[in-house]
Amino acid sequence: LRVKNWYGTFDSGCVDSISFACNDKNSSESDEGLKAIPAESTLNAEPFVVTDFTISTDESIICHVPAKTNQVKKLLQEHDDAVKAIDTHPVSNYIAVGSYCGLLKIWDYIEKAEVNSRAFGLGNEITAISYDKVGEFLAVGFYDGTILILDSTTLETIHGGEFSHAKALITQLAFSHDSIFLAATDLDDTTTLIKRTNDSEHEWSYIGRNKAHYKSIVNIIFGIALDSNVPRLLTLGMDRNLVEYDILNSTEDNLIVMSTDKIEQSATPVSCAWYPPINKEHFLLVANSEYKYKLLNATTKRCRKTLLGPTHGSHIQKIVNLAYPEDKHYIAFITEDKIGMTTLALDGNPHNTTALLAHCDGASNIVACPHSRFLFTVGGKVCRMWEVNPDVLHATAALGGSGLEPFYQLLEGVKRVPWLRRWKNTSTTRK
Repeated sequence: LRVKNWYGTFDSGCVDSISFACNDKNSSESDEGLKAIPAESTLNAEPFVVTDFTISTDESIICHVPAKTNQVKKLLQEHDDAVKAIDTHPVSNYIAVGSYCGLLKIWDYIEKAEVNSRAFGLGNEITAISYDKVGEFLAVGFYDGTILILDSTTLETIHGGEFSHAKALITQLAFSHDSIFLAATDLDDTTTLIKRTNDSEHEWSYIGRNKAHYKSIVNIIFGIALDSNVPRLLTLGMDRNLVEYDILNSTEDNLIVMSTDKIEQSATPVSCAWYPPINKEHFLLVANSEYKYKLLNATTKRCRKTLLGPTHGSHIQKIVNLAYPEDKHYIAFITEDKIGMTTLALDGNPHNTTALLAHCDGASNIVACPHSRFLFTVGGKVCRMWEVNPDVLHATAALGGSGLEPFYQLLEGVKRVPWLRRWKNTSTTRK
């Protein structure tokens, strides 16, 4: 065996596979064409005739290599490490996906086409991303605690849009409803607040940080104060504390805590979301580690109702609201490896919830598109797109029975209990 030629200028990782173009046996090279063909790495130095070929590497890159010019052209690059960060554009049919390999991609999920991408390079692991409420900016959080605010169209960092105040992995990012405030949480259990300004040199400015929790923060959400347009910022931690911040009176290097409320005694809160305006009372929905939902008054933070949550192998990891017409309300959630939906208003009926296996190696995040027609989940290196069909959920609820029948079925051995019918009849008579 003799080495006739080699290519060593790929710079795209270790080559996993190679595929040559189909060679036309009837074609012949002209004299000019033979001059352009590289010579073999042998003493005879005869022309090394080979067709163009493509290679794929262990960094999820596909390259095209012309045999004559040896100029490598990158055709496709995908995520070759864990995907944790996803978010959907609030206006367009775009989804942003970021991974630990430092690659950020924007996809049109209707056309299934890539819109734009930016590679931050190795050592710049993307851990969180979030669009603002009008889709003008895209905030990106990194493993080293850096936060970048990008132009959502070009993916270029805006002037003065880099913040390195956190020293630990950014876990979550959230914009306020008016896109004036940006809040972030990190693995140091600390909350960071950034505010948009009218300064032409620095469009965004750092406000402050506060370590209001002594255990991991599981959720950070913005809301709107009742009877006003003032934004509210709350964080929920595994220390069972719900913390609200006074963001309007906070000054530079001084993020003020307005209130801290203990919302659990034994269970651990795992996620929260604003409850849709079904009732006159304004609620915050909290899921805990004991498969329960809790409705907290949004003003007093006191528990108003506790209900049975989904029981699909593991407790809920994250909740998202689905924006449907006013007469239909749903929430979507992920557990350790499943995706599910629940019909609102919550009443504890287990038949109002359905779930499917989403990621065998664990689901880590879920987001919904603006019109709630699609859901997106990530787990491992995979991002999956799900179409929402609420009619199936209603059919499942109808098969579970009506009235109190679904709740009787929660009692173990209910069909063998002879006194249940007598108890029903007694209850009816007393009424």
